[in-house]
This record gives sequence, C-alpha cells and structure tokens, in this order.
Amino acid sequence: MSPTPSRDDHRLWHLGCHPGELGQVAILTSEALFLKAAATLLENSRSVAANREFSIVTGQYLQLAIGVVAIGLGAPCMAIAVEELKMAGISTLIYVGDYLPLDLSTVGSRIYIPHAAIRDEVTSQQYVPLAYPALADPDLVEALIRSARDEGENPHGGWCLSTDSPYQHLQPAQRPLSIEIERLNAFCAYLGIWGMDLSASTLFTVARVLGLRSAALLHPDLHRPEVGPTLLRIALAAFLRGLKPSGINQNPPERNS
Repeated sequence: MSPTPSRDDHRLWHLGCHPGELGQVAILTSEALFLKAAATLLENSRSVAANREFSIVTGQYLQLAIGVVAIGLGAPCMAIAVEELKMAGISTLIYVGDYLPLDLSTVGSRIYIPHAAIRDEVTSQQYVPLAYPALADPDLVEALIRSARDEGENPHGGWCLSTDSPYQHLQPAQRPLSIEIERLNAFCAYLGIWGMDLSASTLFTVARVLGLRSAALLHPDLHRPEVGPTLLRIALAAFLRGLKPSGINQNPPERNS
C-alpha cells in the first residue's frame, strides 16, 4: 500500500478530498446535520466531498480556512478521519460530538470539554499500549473553555470515559462482564469522571501519535436546533484563540489541478 492511499484522481481513499484542499485546521463532528449549520457560519462555503459516512464542507471564518468533516460514530471512523486529515495537511483538530453521563439521572445540558480520556475502546490500542495517556492539547482546551464562556456557557471539564459499548456501562447488571464493568464505573465515579463518549480517546491518542493538536467539545443533546450553531461558534472562536500565537498560515495551500 502507498504511504497516502488514494483513488485514481488522487482523492484520499475514505474522505474523498484532495491533499491540501482543506487548509490546516478542521472541525470533526459525529452529526452530519452540523454541516448545514457550518455552511451558514463560513464564508465561501462549499461541499468538498461525500463518501459513506464521511462528508466535508470547507470555507473561511475571519480569513481562517476551515474544514468541517462529518465522520460518523465510533473510534474506527475517528482514526480513519485523523489519519487522512493528516495526509490532507491538517495540523489541528476540534471534535464536536455528544456524550452520556454514566448516571442517566444526571442528564443535563452542560458542555463537556475533557482534557483527557480513559481509553476503554480498542482502536487506540492498535497504535500505542494502554499505559500511553489520551491527552487533549492544553492550549486548545483553554481556548475552548474561554470561547464557551464567551457564549454564556458554563462548561464541565476533567476526564471522560471513551468506550465502544456505552450500553454495557448503562446496564452493567444485565451483561456477562458485569463485574468488570461495574468496577470501571465505580472507578470513574470515585475520580469524578461522569461523561462517556465513543471516540475522544481515539482522537487524542492518534492525533498525538501523528504529531497533531486536538481537543473535544461534547454536548448531551446534539439534536436540539440551537446546539449545533452554538458549538460550532465556540469551536471556530477557539481556533482563532489557539492558533494566532503559533503563526499558522491562515490560507489553504494551492493545489495543482
């Protein structure tokens, strides 16, 4: 296999975009409907690609080139997206997704911005041993927190639990591995880890292995119509906060036709 798997027209195998087509920063999301909201927030927005669960809209936000990528659900899709976005020239990623409290009686509407994640999924274990921590980029986390507060939100921080099997954790007594699951749930409760998602730990791990910066912005109810635009505004503002000091090139590189 070649170092950059691509189709005959040189588009990346799964994402369907050309290398260099998206600029250097991207928002990843598990909610495909967010692409419509993104198109209204970005200048010169256009649909770049759509293939299986992957769809991409690109545009500019205050002259910063942004790619917004719907990636579907779960850790494998996240790893594929991060790998191919690296090939596309992306250096910084913010994931906008959902989470569930481990205790459903505590369901609320607070934004969750984890600075680290427990790797209770298998995909990241194909990259590094479990002893390797899944850590978000601290500057991006701080930028997200400040941007969320500017939107009038009161975000929750700390760690999250990333798992391939959320229903096992919600209904452990009915499962064959109930003792192990209940032990992990108790460990999370003891340490104040109450949010559970599917792929933040994969994002943090794979991004660090590939030399990328990443962070996550999670919400328990992505289907509320006002949530998508709010989260996207927070992510866009966080890019401006987190990237300006680094001197990143705000214009996408030219692509040879």
